[in-house]
Amino acid sequence: GATTKVGLVPSDYPELTNPVSRTTDPGYGQIEDMVRKAIELQGGLDWIIEKGDTVLIKVNLVGANSPSGEGENTDVRVVKALIKIIHEFTEGDVEITVAEGSARPNDNPDDPSSVWGNSGYRDLLTDTYLSGINLSLLNLNQSISDLIEIDLGNKGTSAIQGTSYHVHKAEVEADV
Repeated sequence: GATTKVGLVPSDYPELTNPVSRTTDPGYGQIEDMVRKAIELQGGLDWIIEKGDTVLIKVNLVGANSPSGEGENTDVRVVKALIKIIHEFTEGDVEITVAEGSARPNDNPDDPSSVWGNSGYRDLLTDTYLSGINLSLLNLNQSISDLIEIDLGNKGTSAIQGTSYHVHKAEVEADV
């Protein structure tokens, strides 16, 4: 099987262009630097993504009304940097979907007052820094007709469902 590779880069990592204290909000530029370094440390993207791929980035949107960067929701700045880096790496030949199946009732990515809007993800769609990138937001909870059943056999661990699970087809159809 594949080996898991992880790169962790704090804001004060000495190999960054401008390391800053961990008690300082690093700002977007610093976060992009951190994401680039983390990708470099885990071996780059060429063993993961190819031109023409469909990439699904699964985020966590836990806090219904939480701004990004407070810890309840995946920091949108990290996702923005990842989108930009993937787009550059594939020279624009990529389709990127940011997806979540939030447990919050305000989970419609088209609604500005949703968890998507409150945490800054809707802003990615109009961010000029991401201009020209094939990017979309996807609610993994909608709709039931988009769910497919997968059977994990002896790797399945759910007592209620046995070894079968229903997941959004986009999760299975994505290349990465």
